[in-house]
Amino acid sequence: MIAQASQQVVGWHLDTTGRFLDAAPPIEWSAEKNILWKTLMPNWSNSSPLLVGDRIFVCSEPTTLVCVRASDGEILWQRTNTYLDMLSPEEVDIIRQKLEEVDIENTTKISDRLRRNWIKPRMT
Repeated sequence: MIAQASQQVVGWHLDTTGRFLDAAPPIEWSAEKNILWKTLMPNWSNSSPLLVGDRIFVCSEPTTLVCVRASDGEILWQRTNTYLDMLSPEEVDIIRQKLEEVDIENTTKISDRLRRNWIKPRMT
């Protein structure tokens, strides 16, 4: 079982060299030509997909990981995280306390003043 797993090709560049000596990719495509499937994602994405077996993992902005079946494009699952999910419970408590201390009304007034005085629309 371990020997099989170690021989399985994983990743976007497969063997990590980025070379595909036996590949014969299409040199032209359109909305209908040389497209195997299309899947509507939860949001836009500019990430590189990661291929593992028959699964494609791709990030959908801003914080969602999507697992797609490579053979037909079906979304198998998606998991949305927040930035706080990466922190320990203690760190989350500290951030929440600091957010409670922020004077939102005054901060908004300051940012509005900065926007009016420093960010000028471009006139063409």
